[in-house]
Amino acid sequence: MRKFILMFFAFSIINTAQVAVNPTRPSASDNAFTTAQGYSEIEFGFSSTKNNWTLPLLLKFGMLQNFELGFSMNGLVNSINNTEIGNPGLQLKYRFLDKGRLSIALVGKTEFIKNLDPAYTFYAVPSIVAEAFQVDATFGIKIADDGFGYNSSFIHVVSLSPNIDEKFGMFAEIFGEMTTNFNPIYLDGGISYKLSNSFVVDTSISYGLNDDAGKDITFQIGFTSLIFKLF
Repeated sequence: MRKFILMFFAFSIINTAQVAVNPTRPSASDNAFTTAQGYSEIEFGFSSTKNNWTLPLLLKFGMLQNFELGFSMNGLVNSINNTEIGNPGLQLKYRFLDKGRLSIALVGKTEFIKNLDPAYTFYAVPSIVAEAFQVDATFGIKIADDGFGYNSSFIHVVSLSPNIDEKFGMFAEIFGEMTTNFNPIYLDGGISYKLSNSFVVDTSISYGLNDDAGKDITFQIGFTSLIFKLF
């Protein structure tokens, strides 16, 4: 049994080395691509602001062609007052269009929040891949319980990534959300480096552009990696 398990993981490592990982972090925007069918990925990092830090985690499973199942969690959430486990969540992602340079995916997420009803997020993700650059956008709606009932907000992200080098990547984006009385807007930028086809490290900094967003800076560092072949 022990030899079988070791052989399984060795075979999985060999197979994952031949498959390219699909990082969606640390950008606020998603992209229209999914984890390769039959493979699993992990996105993990450290995110810090002036008053708290978190350990965001996303596990992704390529269940079918162009279909991905994800499990997310903020890991530990540490603030001035306390430290606790972050909210877990589930997500489904389906790429329904892949035509030339344009791909479009639909994503649905559920986040289970302590002492509140679950939050739901639905958005579309168009990605345009050109020779010199890639544009990823995210447009959708978030429905969350604020303690008095459900309220909805419109989320929007536009990200630009120039194609500079095969291993080195960078992006700049503007993102935010819109409600009746709250409209934070942020500027975000970051870099990534591909250590191999299956392992990418990244870092980013975001900054609030208006009063609703505040002036706090968020720093992130982390990685995306294929874990093993599922089937």
